[in-house]
Amino acid sequence: MPMDPFVSIVSGDKPRNKANLAPGVTLPAARSWRANRPGEVGPAGEQGGVFGNTGPNIGYAMSLARRASERIVLLPGEHLGDALAIISEIAMKRAASFGRAPTAQDVELAIKFLDFEASSLDVRDWRPALVHGAGHHWLSRRRAVGAVSDEILHLPFDQALARVNEVRSSLAAVAISH
Repeated sequence: MPMDPFVSIVSGDKPRNKANLAPGVTLPAARSWRANRPGEVGPAGEQGGVFGNTGPNIGYAMSLARRASERIVLLPGEHLGDALAIISEIAMKRAASFGRAPTAQDVELAIKFLDFEASSLDVRDWRPALVHGAGHHWLSRRRAVGAVSDEILHLPFDQALARVNEVRSSLAAVAISH
């Protein structure tokens, strides 16, 4: 495609990679953020339950869960999309509790809570009911994620992993109740 003759290509018009500041002048530190506009939910706003958990870049948990999808062992009646949805949401909740973006460790913990690596006999009774349709039904995902205690999610990885049976019993109760 020919170049438009009215578009200048002088070096002054090209983007600069460095800040155009006088010698010795630096950019000031970023100011703290405050939720002061209408509709913004701040730190004291609604969190958890059906409101979800806000955090920086929590959607990255979905990418991390997809990367781990080859390790996921599904039971009859379960679909990969539904499993990834619940894994991602639990990882999002854990990351948001720390005020950071999700990590592979958050996804790993969610996989262990739901026993998607081995699918032992104790989850066969309740996990298919919990996971079924979770990729399409937001409220069923929120119920499952709400069953995972904030206290446990806020623990270091090893300590949270030590309480996996407690989390599984909470998830089983939710699966059986609906």
